[in-house]
Amino acid sequence: MLGDDATIGLSTHNLEQARAAENSPADYVAIGPVFPTQSKENPDPIVSSRELQAIRKSVSKPLIAIGGITTENVLPLFDLGVDSVAVIRDVILAPDILRQATSFMELALKVNPWHRFSRTDSIDRPLISPNLNDSGSK
Repeated sequence: MLGDDATIGLSTHNLEQARAAENSPADYVAIGPVFPTQSKENPDPIVSSRELQAIRKSVSKPLIAIGGITTENVLPLFDLGVDSVAVIRDVILAPDILRQATSFMELALKVNPWHRFSRTDSIDRPLISPNLNDSGSK
């Protein structure tokens, strides 16, 4: 249904789930929340910096941090080994959404100047991220 070019990720909330995602056919592993978040009514416990480092050591797939991420707190996440971040509130509630999204891209480029962003990735390569431990709390 999705085709061979689809990018599929698994949302995880701890080391055990991240290890399971590593052994799955998923293309990337999402981990979070890494900070307090208001995007979910009943969020999972925060993934600590120490646990994030342990996850990075255990997972070779791209690691995407999610949960409470802002332009003010994003850079240390890259130092802990995440490959990218997923952001909701800090972008959609910004007075200038495009400027805020651009700010995140600029911060990512500070960490990895060779990173390439593609406008067509989200169109040509659907991004599906099922929750590995979906207990109905959204």
